[in-house]
Amino acid sequence: MRKGAYQKMLDGLAGLSVPEPAKRQFEELIRRSAALDGIASIDRLERVKFARRLLDQKESRTTICRRLQERYAIGRSQAYLIIAEAL
Repeated sequence: MRKGAYQKMLDGLAGLSVPEPAKRQFEELIRRSAALDGIASIDRLERVKFARRLLDQKESRTTICRRLQERYAIGRSQAYLIIAEAL
């Protein structure tokens, strides 16, 4: 599987309303599976930090969304999920 597929799984997981322990267990399973496919890291935390930094700089959410999409090649809904997590 490609790195983007694993990232989409993690992004979808972040949007689910399930207990945090279950989320963390599934996240670990995704990361281990990625490691078996030779993917060392999945950069979700980097995306959230990037969004947080832009929020601290008083950028609009629309601008942050666009910059996330351009920088990480993600969709609009994923970008807004990252922004929500950064808030």
